[in-house]
Amino acid sequence: MIKLVKFLLFLGFLFAVQFFCRKATDDFAIELIKQPLKKADAPMDPEISAILQQPFHYLGSGGQCYAFASEDGLYVLKTFKQHHLRLPSFIARISPEFLREKFEKKERDLLVSCKISGNELAKETGVVYLHLDDTPGVPTHILLIDKLKISHNVPSHSLPFVLQKRAVPIFQRLNEIDESHAKKAIDRLVDLVRNRCEKGIADIDPFLDRNFGFIGNEVVEFDIGPFSYDPMLKYPEHARREIYFELSAFQRRLCKNYPGLALYLQDHIEKILHE
Repeated sequence: MIKLVKFLLFLGFLFAVQFFCRKATDDFAIELIKQPLKKADAPMDPEISAILQQPFHYLGSGGQCYAFASEDGLYVLKTFKQHHLRLPSFIARISPEFLREKFEKKERDLLVSCKISGNELAKETGVVYLHLDDTPGVPTHILLIDKLKISHNVPSHSLPFVLQKRAVPIFQRLNEIDESHAKKAIDRLVDLVRNRCEKGIADIDPFLDRNFGFIGNEVVEFDIGPFSYDPMLKYPEHARREIYFELSAFQRRLCKNYPGLALYLQDHIEKILHE
């Protein structure tokens, strides 16, 4: 009986250590972000290569990515959580087909979204470089500093990532500017959502308060994972419905702390509905 109690206490200790380690690191590990890349022919812009020479410090964790801020504070490098996108090979071999297809679709959808954010929506997302292939000119190693301040020199040929200009979250910026400038920001926000819909691109995670921010005076959508093509949005009635749902959710969030801006955005919504 005593041996059983000791064994259970030992197991509890191991689980506790694992829990605190995962919490301290945000469940980050270098092996979780590495994935061999295919060789590419087109060389990269030397200016981008220069940006990647600096260290990147751990910033936070999202549903699909870990984010690292550049030492100069101007950029964010996002690496993909490969364990959320791919089944380990030994599990994939014995997994049912529907589970394999689910992971394959998740990876495929994220790849499409990244390409949309870096190509069709580069200005709207602040994306300056997609590292989805092993491109000539990229530094051989990228220096990542994790949450525990431990440095990792990660080979770039096995590190897919997205490089973006760093944005200020939208509510943080609204706290820093007067009402006149805030209304202009609302105008730009509405234009951004409208223009994206006109391009036939949908946002499957339309939480403007947590996914939108400012780069200088420009409003951007810094989440790179929610985009998909939706040709139906090129039809006005479908576009109006999409814009309405996205802006209405944000308008409700404004009501609590920014009632004047909430009314101003409501006017925009009413105009869009009656166009």
